[in-house]
Amino acid sequence: MASHEQCATALGEMSMAFQELENRLLELFASLTNKDPMVGLIIGSQLSFGKLCSATEALCRHRTKDKEITEEISGIVKKCAELEAKRNTYIHSYYASAYFGEGLEVFARSKHKIRRGKGFSSDCDSHDPEKLRNLAFDMESEVRRIKDFLNWIREENIVEPESLDSPFL
Repeated sequence: MASHEQCATALGEMSMAFQELENRLLELFASLTNKDPMVGLIIGSQLSFGKLCSATEALCRHRTKDKEITEEISGIVKKCAELEAKRNTYIHSYYASAYFGEGLEVFARSKHKIRRGKGFSSDCDSHDPEKLRNLAFDMESEVRRIKDFLNWIREENIVEPESLDSPFL
């Protein structure tokens, strides 16, 4: 069992890693839009994460037909969608806790779902903050992949070099 603080810390770290992932994807989207990437930031910030993934891939395919680049963007958005699905499982869960011995401890994570054709179900597993840390690590790895991809398409003149100066991206 994990302490409540360990659970909350790991959940917060994973949430922060996902926000960095979303911001890097937004930067990529904005870089692909036009010569004024602020327009892309404005539009992209209004999209759901799934739509941001789809639109980013579509814009990249519009900008280039290079097979290596289009395969890489497809891999990036596929991985981003997988990470979001995993994130949602943790964010939209209930963390059952109780006092055992020294203090409040989280002993389970549960998620209630209604599945089409199957009715209501509740998924439950023991909570392990290490799973959240591993997911955060995977998100951070994908952030680096997006940064490398953006540098690559800048070098290939698919997007403007260093087209965004925002300190938040």
